[in-house]
Amino acid sequence: MTDSERHFLGEEWRACCGRRLHIVQAARAAVVADVAKLAAESVYFVSHIGHLDAVCCVQLSWSLLALSLAIPALFSAEGQRKHRNLLPFIVLKVVECVVCACVLLLIFLLGVSGPIGYSALDWLIRWKYRRIEEKDVLTFTLATFLVISLLLVLNCYVLFTICRLREYFRLKALHLYSEHRNQIIRSLIRVQ
Repeated sequence: MTDSERHFLGEEWRACCGRRLHIVQAARAAVVADVAKLAAESVYFVSHIGHLDAVCCVQLSWSLLALSLAIPALFSAEGQRKHRNLLPFIVLKVVECVVCACVLLLIFLLGVSGPIGYSALDWLIRWKYRRIEEKDVLTFTLATFLVISLLLVLNCYVLFTICRLREYFRLKALHLYSEHRNQIIRSLIRVQ
């Protein structure tokens, strides 16, 4: 094993589970978890609690597009050359993190602003999630706050992992290109 192979398989590219997984395996696990999250969101959450509106359709379509571009970049042998295909997934995760943070801030501000905030929060929850009854609004709000907090943490972690993976692929492609170029130059110098 050469030094360059040791560098790309080395400890600095270990990412999750107590630095036990390489960045590629960690990114694969993150994408599989995101597919599971998307399936749970579209099957359970939309059909049992809320409704499928235009915002949900756009978010689900964008997620499916980003995942369909990211999966070949992660699971195929040619994927290392396609690190640019991870950009839609990265943008999706950035937007999801921003939206989660804004929703958390809105829930917090409406929750601490007294009776007017409570009534606005009650109206928003019952408008968006029509199957929630009036007696369950506070419980649903607290559960939503906790779930969105968890989603924010997970989305930030996935974003960090995918950004590191993209950097890994970029550096590895640059290294392979320069190694191939140096090999050609060496063979040209030997001929002369």
